[in-house]
Amino acid sequence: VGGGHMTPAAGAFQIFAHGDRLLYNAEYVFKETAFYNAALVNGQGQLGSGGDWFECTEFRRRKRGPRLSSVKEQGDATVVACDVAPAYPDPLGVKRHDRHFIYLRPDIWVLIDEFATQRASTFEILFHAYGEPAAADRPFTPCGPGVWETGGAQGRLRVTGLTPALQGAAELQDIWRTGLKDDGTHPGYQMCLLRLKNAVPVRRFTSVVTLEAFPAGGAATAAAAWDG
Repeated sequence: VGGGHMTPAAGAFQIFAHGDRLLYNAEYVFKETAFYNAALVNGQGQLGSGGDWFECTEFRRRKRGPRLSSVKEQGDATVVACDVAPAYPDPLGVKRHDRHFIYLRPDIWVLIDEFATQRASTFEILFHAYGEPAAADRPFTPCGPGVWETGGAQGRLRVTGLTPALQGAAELQDIWRTGLKDDGTHPGYQMCLLRLKNAVPVRRFTSVVTLEAFPAGGAATAAAAWDG
């Protein structure tokens, strides 16, 4: 763990498929977990958030941080496991945030987030999309209960929240750049955001989301269902 230019975005990821950036993080911006494809707990981000520079003092004091737990090849699938819990401030009481990526070649990802906290909490799973830098040009369009699509001229992505307790909302998010303008505010722009979260605060929660890429002009074909 270092400071300065790092981002408070442990567990964040991006997807490029069919010639298009389908999920994309904010570029070099104000240090906020909310600007990345990561997770918030009770609306709050990870250690190092809240400034023009990444603040790593607490990580150095702890001498521990988030980590990549394992990467396993299983036939046509790759399973990646991450321990993200140490990235969150102690007052949030995050006992567990295990993020799993299951990549089913060639075009499907299953994202599983397992949370446990000391008190009932709300967990937000964030997805960002844009084509041109600093342009809100890739909205997440509802396509049915718990299903959204985004993408560009070459590739598309279908996002499906499988966990029944997940609520979703597509919105435009204000992004702050680093530095201040003459009037004391941050320069910024907007980015397309899909926010999934548990409807009722709980101490333990598992979010399961499927992501399928497909060519623009085509259609998603995978079927997935929640079996409890």
